[in-house]
Amino acid sequence: ASWRGVLLAVQECGIVIALAVLALALSLSSSHFLTPLNLLNTVEAGAIYGIVAIALTILLIVGEFDLSSGAIFVLAGIVAAKLQPAIGTSPALELGVLAGMAVGAVNGLVVAYLRINSFAATLGTSLLVVGIGTKITNGFQLYIADPEFSVLGNGKVLGVDYFIWVFIAFALLSGLVLWRTKLGRWLYAAGGNPEAARLSGINVQALRIGAFAF
Repeated sequence: ASWRGVLLAVQECGIVIALAVLALALSLSSSHFLTPLNLLNTVEAGAIYGIVAIALTILLIVGEFDLSSGAIFVLAGIVAAKLQPAIGTSPALELGVLAGMAVGAVNGLVVAYLRINSFAATLGTSLLVVGIGTKITNGFQLYIADPEFSVLGNGKVLGVDYFIWVFIAFALLSGLVLWRTKLGRWLYAAGGNPEAARLSGINVQALRIGAFAF
């Protein structure tokens, strides 16, 4: 029984164990790997995509996937950059996020109520979103002269970029929701056995739509 418990723990934490082994191997093979500068550079390289990966993890938990997440990620930035000269930085960033949430919600509605496979539905959405982004920009890069617009990407607190702190906060909040809240248990139930979750009174469709929007 004890060996079975150990095996189950290894299976559940396999990715974490593999990452720890890889970090140990790189630390032993290079004196530059386990240094504050290199670790900070590594986190900087992955923090922005890490936010998207956390959101996709929530979606995987409810049993769905989103192939349009990369296109939505870009569209949110395009919307914010396009609106910034007219309405200012903070409202533009907020509307950029809302635009991404809106596309995600549409994905959720299509998957939940039209019962289209999430791979097929979001593949189509990704092509549509790319087309919308190209139409908005006419295929050109958008340049924002206002330095306030770049603060979130270039500003630092305690020597660490703002967006890394955002990533850490996002990861901690998402982990807390999954680990300690009723919503987290509902998400796992909806992905593990949707029919049993529905019979238990959980609104599986709403959870799926919310996960896509998230």
